[in-house]
Amino acid sequence: MTRTWTTRPRRAATAALLAVACVAAACGSAEEPARAATSPTSATTTTTTKAPLDATVSTAVQTLIDGVMKPGAIAWDCCGANGPATGLSIAVRTPGHEDLLLATGTNVDGTPATTTASFNVGGLTVSMVRTLAFQLIDEGKLDPTAPVSTWLPEQPNADRVTVQMLLDSTHGWGNINDLATSSITADFDHKWTTPEILDVIKGVAPAHEPGIYDTANDQGANIVLTSIMETLTGSTFADLAEQRIAQPAGLKDTVVRDGSTLPADYQYGVFVLGGKALDTSMFANTSYFTFNIAEASITSTLPDLLDLLDAWRGNKLFTTPRSTEASHFPAGRVEEGPAVGDSSTIIGQGVPFNGYCPCVANGTGFKVDAIGRKPSAVGGHLEMVSFADGTSIVFHFNSSEYASDTPIQDMLKQVHDTVTS
Repeated sequence: MTRTWTTRPRRAATAALLAVACVAAACGSAEEPARAATSPTSATTTTTTKAPLDATVSTAVQTLIDGVMKPGAIAWDCCGANGPATGLSIAVRTPGHEDLLLATGTNVDGTPATTTASFNVGGLTVSMVRTLAFQLIDEGKLDPTAPVSTWLPEQPNADRVTVQMLLDSTHGWGNINDLATSSITADFDHKWTTPEILDVIKGVAPAHEPGIYDTANDQGANIVLTSIMETLTGSTFADLAEQRIAQPAGLKDTVVRDGSTLPADYQYGVFVLGGKALDTSMFANTSYFTFNIAEASITSTLPDLLDLLDAWRGNKLFTTPRSTEASHFPAGRVEEGPAVGDSSTIIGQGVPFNGYCPCVANGTGFKVDAIGRKPSAVGGHLEMVSFADGTSIVFHFNSSEYASDTPIQDMLKQVHDTVTS
């Protein structure tokens, strides 16, 4: 597929707008040409002939995504104003067939949405951090029982919080959202270093004693984990992600960014602030990307994310089985909704992804029918799910303002049923 690069004009933000942009730091910047393709660590290439999906399937999926973008199909006014996505792109991979790549709508500058654009993957960055940590644990280089005080004695309860607690969301640390917002917006062009971020978060009081499960306070844990891995390996997070994830999985456009440059086809997104719908092309983003290095610093593309799902699902990045066994989805780690059988997400343990319902109880855990993530970033919402039958779906809205999961989950299920029927 030929990649088409589009150049987007950067719009100047007024001083008044900057003053109120407390969450809008994920945003416009200088642009860069496409990154050269990186070969996987293995030089062997296997060519497999795949059949294209029938044209009627493509048409049916296009109709589904066009319908989701129609006014009223999704409640976009979660934050006090109507901030609908202007564009949606989707990629579908099913065994034995060529990938299906479709888009609908426009980018925020009015150009047509494309299926190959780069975008901020937001919280999927956390899965990258945890993938690296599990790799180092598997290799015996990172001791999961070691206390944080081994490396960072000034962090809260550092002598009682272990590496495993950082990974299990049982560290008990306080939420740093407000501090992150004020730090990022103080200077949108500031390039944060890991020691600077650690200095900001170390004074946040714990929310719980160590050992209590709570995913709401993970941002500080992820930057601490990133810092520990950088110290252990002598490599930056960007280099670790490139060498240990992007190259082995064959990802060509998945990059840890510092926000100073973005790909020429980068997809900006819509968010709501102060009752107004704005878009992320209006602001510099260096501060956002670098402060959120362990939370939202990676950009990628739909084709890369399909390959990443394959790598995770096939356990290609680990030497320990970290796929969808029931033990990885223990009861009590339900993200939303208490009942088995609803549209809940089951938080994985010992794996870098989550399990999706509908599911059934299975011993001490859950038997899930799909794995993946549904992370958001300022101005974007991503869903990536791999089903038990081998079908994978990745889609990206360029808005983070939707109010209900239901129409989005319905579309995902309909797409799956359409391509597998």
